[in-house]
Amino acid sequence: MKISKIGCFFAICSIVVTSCHKTVTPRKLDGDWTLTSSTNTSISTYTSGTVSTTTTVNDGSNTVETSDGDTLSYASSSTFSFDKKAGTFVQVVNESRPTTTTVTYYNKIGSDYYPVGTYTQKDNPSAVSTEYGTFTITGGTGDIEKNTQIALITNSYTGVITHNYTYFDGSVQVTDFSNKYIETYNSNNQYEAMKSTVTRNGSSTGVNIDFTVLTVTELKKGVMDLKWERNDSDGSTSYSNSEVMKLTKK
Repeated sequence: MKISKIGCFFAICSIVVTSCHKTVTPRKLDGDWTLTSSTNTSISTYTSGTVSTTTTVNDGSNTVETSDGDTLSYASSSTFSFDKKAGTFVQVVNESRPTTTTVTYYNKIGSDYYPVGTYTQKDNPSAVSTEYGTFTITGGTGDIEKNTQIALITNSYTGVITHNYTYFDGSVQVTDFSNKYIETYNSNNQYEAMKSTVTRNGSSTGVNIDFTVLTVTELKKGVMDLKWERNDSDGSTSYSNSEVMKLTKK
């Protein structure tokens, strides 16, 4: 579940949650909700003793990501739609992370590609990811109240990202893309023609692609405060990821 970042294109972890309360059919969680704020903290601890921390803060429309002293700001928003009758949810995340990088461009002669030089590539992408799944509510009668747990099970995902490129040769913008190619690892070929706009699609479908349990920490009319936490280890590194978030009913 991508609460505040997409990842990507956007690490599936699974967690086991136990409760002395029964799981019941969702009753009161319904309609459209907007993420109005969130703070995510991700900590990786290595066997060497090194600790890497990333903090991501979202104000509903913009995200500031700080990782080991480096800061990145970008536009990001998220909405949830819950259907209490069907017990399903849809989460849509819109994100734009501008990047600047140096790329090598090639000319194609016959079936071969030859390096010519480098350009500065600036990208102002637009990404939309959508998660579909089911939800259940644990505790009491199933009404949403403080300390209620909401279990979200994602079973499919789609993503579309449109890259909006501009290229520069020094300070001069490049507008002639004829017979110019760049390396790519996102297509069936190693090279693709230089373009100002490139759209890529991704999707995933399966059983329990992701599983997240949200705990309601505060509930006022039309506003819900939530938190979730995950801990995992691969033998050499231990991971801790937690988030607090506020959803507002539309």
